[in-house]
Amino acid sequence: MLLGFIGLTVMVVFGGVIMKGFEACFPYFKIGDLILDEDIDNYWIALDEEDREWSIKEEENSRNNLGGIKIMLDSSFNKLKQSHSSKNKTLQGVHSYDILANPLYLEAFQYVSAA
Repeated sequence: MLLGFIGLTVMVVFGGVIMKGFEACFPYFKIGDLILDEDIDNYWIALDEEDREWSIKEEENSRNNLGGIKIMLDSSFNKLKQSHSSKNKTLQGVHSYDILANPLYLEAFQYVSAA
């Protein structure tokens, strides 16, 4: 524990100097501000048709079969239903932070539906 305490103390006191030396030796590891310009439309337009339909059906199921529980605001739900897929780029991978929307997470957490 004493070695851990000494190591942390050295990092807190001299961390900035150590990082500058590390960046001088290895400039490719420098952490800086990234500017991402992926030319993607807004969220509703960037959804592909499969993700859009999944989101609509999920919201409708929640509102109709789970006692009127709303996952998203009415205004957001209306934007989702009225939008159309982009002809350019669409979102890749899982389109939301919903863990159950990702089949890899379903398998990793061994999720079994209550249905």
